[in-house]
Amino acid sequence: FDIDETIIGASVNGKKIFSADKLSSFCKRLGVQIGIITAPAPAAQSVCDAMVAGGAAAIWNFAPTRLEVPDGIAVQNENMGASLALLSNFLKSKPADAKAK
Repeated sequence: FDIDETIIGASVNGKKIFSADKLSSFCKRLGVQIGIITAPAPAAQSVCDAMVAGGAAAIWNFAPTRLEVPDGIAVQNENMGASLALLSNFLKSKPADAKAK
């Protein structure tokens, strides 16, 4: 789903890009329970709202922002920067001979 009119209708890896204004009805029609958000922070709340309006009860949020949701909706926020930092620190703390294996 996207708002960019120049790519709506195109396909990427065999998957058609739909207009963002179709997201809610898509979720309803397919019975989507979990929505995954990878939109830029300024767009994430409207994407979340559309998913919730479409019946999603859980949101996996990769956007770098906190979402406001109604009671009864689960949100799992992921912080890609923090996750990368944890992995980097793990690699730095490994002994040199362990890194070579």
